[in-house]
Amino acid sequence: MDVFCRSRLRKILVAGFSFLLLVSCGGDSGSSSSPSPSPSPSPSPSPSPSPSPSPSPSPSPIFDISLSQKRTNYCGITRPFSTFELIQYDHSGNILQRDHADEAGLATADLGEAVHTLVIVENDNGAIHANIIVNPQAGDYGVWNSYSSSTDGCDCESYHVEVRPSHHSGKKINLSYSSNSVTSEVATFEETLVCLNEHGKESVLVAYDFDRSSNMLNYHVIDTPSQSADDEKRIYIHVADAGEAFLIPPSSTINNNIHYVSDSRHTFSATASQESGASILVHEAVRPHYFSSYLALDAAGRGVPVRFWEVVVPLTGHSRSVEYIEPDLDPNTVLELHSGTNNTYDYAFTGQDVLVRYESWEDGFDKISTRNYVLPLAGVIPNIVLPIEYRNEEQTLRYYETTLIDIEDVSSYEHVLSPEIYNEIFYKIDRAAPLNNSYTTVGLVDWVYN
Repeated sequence: MDVFCRSRLRKILVAGFSFLLLVSCGGDSGSSSSPSPSPSPSPSPSPSPSPSPSPSPSPSPIFDISLSQKRTNYCGITRPFSTFELIQYDHSGNILQRDHADEAGLATADLGEAVHTLVIVENDNGAIHANIIVNPQAGDYGVWNSYSSSTDGCDCESYHVEVRPSHHSGKKINLSYSSNSVTSEVATFEETLVCLNEHGKESVLVAYDFDRSSNMLNYHVIDTPSQSADDEKRIYIHVADAGEAFLIPPSSTINNNIHYVSDSRHTFSATASQESGASILVHEAVRPHYFSSYLALDAAGRGVPVRFWEVVVPLTGHSRSVEYIEPDLDPNTVLELHSGTNNTYDYAFTGQDVLVRYESWEDGFDKISTRNYVLPLAGVIPNIVLPIEYRNEEQTLRYYETTLIDIEDVSSYEHVLSPEIYNEIFYKIDRAAPLNNSYTTVGLVDWVYN
């Protein structure tokens, strides 16, 4: 599964609860595994490699809705993703119209007069992902580009990588690896994948270390990893390059991270301290993407919703500080809707921009299906029944969240549904594109245990 999850905000949140789950589940603090109790879905196999990626389809202007999808694998090979469709429902939950994507990954549709909900549903190698939009807006939603860990068609080499110092952290490199181990001295990463991109250049290898004693981030970037490896394909890295000063305002949380992109597709994040003295990695091959700060107000437990808030602020290569205001909205505002059976709600008084309900379902075969409801601040969460081919009777709800999101310079639900906003926060943003907006999320999350 792509490290950037299907929802950018959600991936940050779930990663943020690792310390809670380690306490409640007795995990190893040196582990780099996901805190979610459900395993990540297996990456879907990519189609047979082609000489060059297909050009993006041009949506037709004669349709109300147009959307194309692509999938980029680990080394940057991009192909159309076509196993999705657009399904329109009326207010009672009846299906009005279904429009499948073509082989080029393009789906188009005319909005029916009685349409209340638009569902964009994908079959990702047996994992079903549904984006459910209430009161959809007409428009071209452009290209949704997802990322997979598949290396089909890639030219890759595996390396044994050792990073010093360790500081008991397994969060040290930007590339994928099969396993890792951590001591107080060294962090070791087995079968670290270095692949050639479409220009025949190796992925850069970024090693980084956050020293809590000094609240500083140090790093080392290797432009051509193969030239730094010995005859046994071992790479030894001592992290010693100091990051530049990065100022963060005082906050009630210490869970601050700066998120980066290397080679326009490999993402990673590093801790940034709460007080002044934090540092930011600066290198021509690495771009700061955004800053995130979150606070969990409760410890994770069985059947006990966890209150949280989160702030995301876009960064540029010139960013050396960040400013944000902690939200004051009570996360328990959504408690009744989060855990109750009444799907009617009215949160217009909160002044937020959109209500989002997310659900993660497990089918018992190591596949995770998801639903993402995008809703106005007042209304009813629709009871959506997907067509029979998308249903699995063995699915079990494992994780869910209910959140209210405030978006910088957005003042209406219709604006939230504009393609430039919707695509950025609710689906798969292009890793090469910078974020344009700041976001504040307040709400509740919970895990469902056996």
